[in-house]
Amino acid sequence: DGTTVGEESYVRKKVLRSHGPARVAVFVSKRDPCLNDLLDQCRGGGLPVQITRVMSNFDRTEDNIHVVRALSRLNIPYH
Repeated sequence: DGTTVGEESYVRKKVLRSHGPARVAVFVSKRDPCLNDLLDQCRGGGLPVQITRVMSNFDRTEDNIHVVRALSRLNIPYH
């Protein structure tokens, strides 16, 4: 079709931006630093997504309660 890779990438970014941030669910296991990094990047604008929920195979209600509190402050449900 005559478009270059750079042009195609530009068009994709433009389409994505016009629809707002992508809504994503984050799946995590026991390692908190990775989740904290994602949350920090989203808050700072470095990662243009809206985290709609966090799901884990690890119960955080007793251990690492600080993660549950941080998600609560951001109105992000934890499952």
